[in-house]
Amino acid sequence: MNWLVIAVAAVLIAFALKGRKVGFIKTIFSIFSIIIAIVVSSALSPYVSKALRTNEKFYNYINERVEDVINLKVEDKDTATVSEQADAINKLSLPESIKKNLLENKNNSEVYKALHVDTFKEYVNGYITTIVINAIAFIITYLIVTILLFVLCIALNIISKLPIINGLNKTAGLLVGLFEGLLVIWMLCIVLTAFSSTESAQKLFELIKESQFLSCLYDNNLLMRLITNMAKVLF
Repeated sequence: MNWLVIAVAAVLIAFALKGRKVGFIKTIFSIFSIIIAIVVSSALSPYVSKALRTNEKFYNYINERVEDVINLKVEDKDTATVSEQADAINKLSLPESIKKNLLENKNNSEVYKALHVDTFKEYVNGYITTIVINAIAFIITYLIVTILLFVLCIALNIISKLPIINGLNKTAGLLVGLFEGLLVIWMLCIVLTAFSSTESAQKLFELIKESQFLSCLYDNNLLMRLITNMAKVLF
């Protein structure tokens, strides 16, 4: 069996058991903290992403890293036909959701202009670079907001020990913990996307493609849509 499937399943089970152990109140607050952090991050990360992309040194570094990996899969297709371009994209070791976005915008002049590129090869590199930077921006913003919310969670240790509330905690905590685990898996997918320009990430993407379960989790990641929404970031 795909070892990544086992790892993901273990994370979901661990969070379900954690939810049962700590109870509903602390777990539900933990989830609300994650949701609040996600909402705030989705609102602020485009500004962080723009700041990172306008940093020429940082952008060029990420772009070069992406190009190093993409060049292993995509040869010079600057003058390729539409079908050859599609074939080149489909051969990339990336999740279907990202390849779908690449295919949808491969002949979009507005996207080319927004990315400041002229050729197909530059488009692929620039598009993936932007997604990577979006992911990095989201992670940075999320971590800052999470740290600010962490202090509030400590106070719930006292509330959750009240006798009546404690009795309702366990079962509800199990279910809510499972959902929390799903959110964490989705966050890890964003982290993986942020490092998609590395060989290790490419190998993990291959494992995701091999598993229907993992592909379903990645391609239906609601959080991922925040960082692949080019209209929100570029325009």
